[in-house]
Amino acid sequence: MKQYTPQPLWVKMNAVREMYQIGIGAHPDQIPRLTSPLPLVDYEPVRNALTGLGMTPTTYSPELLAFAYLAQCRCDPTQTPTYFTHFFTVIQAIQEFGSTPPQDLQSIVFEERSRNRFTEDDLKNAISVLGFGRDGPLRVELDADVDDNFIAGAWKDCIRRAWRDPQNGSQRQRDANEAFRIVAESRGSTKLRKMWEDSSKNIMDPDRAYAILEAPPETDESMLMTVYMVRVGEQPHQSDRMREALTTIAEARDSSRIRQFLKTGQDPGDLPPPTRVDLPRGLNQLGNTCYLNSLLQYFYTIKELREAVAPLVNTNMKSLEDEKYSDEDLRKHRVGGRLITRREVLRSKKFVSQLADLFWQLEYCEDAAVTPTMDLAKLALVTSRDEEDDEADRGGTDSSNDTDATLVEDSPSRITKNDTASSVLGKRSREEQGGSIPMDIDEDHPQTPASDAENNGSSSQYVTPMESKESVQAVEDATRKPPLPARKPTAASDSVMLFGKQHDVAECMDNCMFQIEIALLKFDGLDEAEEDDSIVKRLFYGKLRQRITTLPDQRRSRSSIHEKQDLFSHLPVNVSDSGIDIYDGLSGYFDDTVEFEGSKARMDVSLVELPPLLQIQLQRVQFNRETLQPYKSQAYVKFGETIYMDRFLDTADPLKKAKSKSIQGAIHSLRERLRLLTENKHAPFGVSIENTLDFLSKQQATVLPQVNSDLVTQLNNEQAVLKAEIEGAQNDLARLKQELEEVWKDDKSFPYELTSVFIHRGSSPSFGHYFFYSRHLPDKPDNWFKYNDSIVTEVPKSEVLADTTGSTANPYLLVFAKKGSDVVHTVKRFDSSSFDS
Repeated sequence: MKQYTPQPLWVKMNAVREMYQIGIGAHPDQIPRLTSPLPLVDYEPVRNALTGLGMTPTTYSPELLAFAYLAQCRCDPTQTPTYFTHFFTVIQAIQEFGSTPPQDLQSIVFEERSRNRFTEDDLKNAISVLGFGRDGPLRVELDADVDDNFIAGAWKDCIRRAWRDPQNGSQRQRDANEAFRIVAESRGSTKLRKMWEDSSKNIMDPDRAYAILEAPPETDESMLMTVYMVRVGEQPHQSDRMREALTTIAEARDSSRIRQFLKTGQDPGDLPPPTRVDLPRGLNQLGNTCYLNSLLQYFYTIKELREAVAPLVNTNMKSLEDEKYSDEDLRKHRVGGRLITRREVLRSKKFVSQLADLFWQLEYCEDAAVTPTMDLAKLALVTSRDEEDDEADRGGTDSSNDTDATLVEDSPSRITKNDTASSVLGKRSREEQGGSIPMDIDEDHPQTPASDAENNGSSSQYVTPMESKESVQAVEDATRKPPLPARKPTAASDSVMLFGKQHDVAECMDNCMFQIEIALLKFDGLDEAEEDDSIVKRLFYGKLRQRITTLPDQRRSRSSIHEKQDLFSHLPVNVSDSGIDIYDGLSGYFDDTVEFEGSKARMDVSLVELPPLLQIQLQRVQFNRETLQPYKSQAYVKFGETIYMDRFLDTADPLKKAKSKSIQGAIHSLRERLRLLTENKHAPFGVSIENTLDFLSKQQATVLPQVNSDLVTQLNNEQAVLKAEIEGAQNDLARLKQELEEVWKDDKSFPYELTSVFIHRGSSPSFGHYFFYSRHLPDKPDNWFKYNDSIVTEVPKSEVLADTTGSTANPYLLVFAKKGSDVVHTVKRFDSSSFDS
């Protein structure tokens, strides 16, 4: 042991991984490295692509790129589209840098494309081609929740659209098929792949369909169906092929007639064109209710209102009738400045439920028009007070579930103007009417009594827009008026027999909004702030300030000022003069002379708060003091797509207001002078003078001692003076109007855009026809829809803004929406075809 010398032990271990790497030539020491990165690999998309393939910029080479791509696909085949995207990104970058990719790399691209490989960009484009995406025709994002049948339906619809394109149809069809294949591959759907493979084996397009039927493309539908029947008779074993060909032609032509023939086996003859899915539906008349149809269509265009009533669809009427409301519950709520009754709550919920059902039909109905229920029309047209009066006339009714509705003490005082006729185009006070003019109907009928707007409590308590400028009487307490003496019964029209008493459109709108506000009240845990924020008040009501300044007279030693704030739902424009625009009309309301407490007073109105929806009523009903009859003014009022309300605000510049008032006064004086010269009882004077001169020139055989050359000269001079005065006044008017607009040219902070225009066609204020224009917001603001009862058509903007001089079809209500408020969504339609498989 002493001679034993220990020796160190040496063990050599080789890493198996390195041995494998060296064996296949993949060891890091065997891979050539770049001394400095190429410009290509410094390009960020290329750098990201190389990282995705497991490479680094310094190890890039065409050979290694090909190896890395193929190796990644073998190791993780489910991610092949991602790896092919990285690989193809590098190939594209080589071309963008001005070089030609090596032949080996090009060969890989060709081989992979032949295996139906696709990149992520290809997939995004395919999804867009099939109509998916936020901005696509389907408005649906393609995700895992979308059913295969829906995707197949989108593909078929894309093919149909391609067939209807005579110029690029073939290319669009190829793009659609390729997009469908890519989506099918990306989802790994066996069903979609099978559908694509079947379509690839037997491609059918319109050209091939005509060739199969041996018919030229210009063949009419009747002859095509005849040819089809002959071909099937000759080759019954090819009947399925023939049917597929005719089906393709039907889709290419979008022919309802051929589709019906394929479905029933019989030629239905000429069919009316189908109503477009995206076109709003019309409303059928229930008998002289075109004004109501216009109003209901208007309500449907208001997005928030539509959504608010939607939950009440299919409400159980029995459960509504069983609901009980205590007096304490009812006392917590005031609508229109007064308490409401159990009866009004019940009928309001019934009305809104019927309205929600109608809105549902307008969204989902495939027919061109929907028919409102008779109950909906009655609840809209007949106020609760009229209903009670009718029952009282019939001997009373059980009111055990009711309570008296009383006006609250703090309700605002009402200022009423007299002397304007009541009609579909404007109101006047009941005392002056003796009997009001009935609502819009299509034929004349006897006049029937109307009820006051305050009966339903929805009207705003301010100077009403339908009242004339002759006189104003302030009523400090909102006390109920004494009943009118009974009138002799008159023959009632069809509309009266259907719906009872008739009212004008403003009262109908008040009644509808009154019931909507009641129906949406919450009786469980009432929050007063919640009630103040009712959807009706939020959408339609603004706030104004009235200031009445009395002048000193025999009864007063000094002037006094009476001021109050109040809500308003619409603004009036008195349409008595021709040649005015919407600003002129509104100025007449905001600055006026009225009668207050038996004497003349100055009334200034300014806007404190503006609503999202600004309703401007054009008062077309005027009163002829000579005939003591109302008549409809056909004067044209100019308005545009946008109105700026800055000049009417309470915060407007006082100096500008004063200057504007001075100019407006001069404009008013000139218009009065022009009306005297051209529209007075004996006017126009120029024509009278010309006729007189013509008459005198023909009296050669008769000696008239009073007629001499001086008289003729004087008449000629008078004619010239008159003509010069009229032309001068017109020029001054144009100049003053320009000066007025110059004052407010920089005040454009409160823009409102035109959204709806109500039209009354007829020469009489007591009957006529109503229709309605609505702007296609927010999608196509330059397009408009015309709602004429059951018929809805697209019309150009020029028709809505046209000069109506000489026409009996004139606007009577304009609706403007605050710009950017997004309150109007005109079209809400459900497209069932998007779910067809």
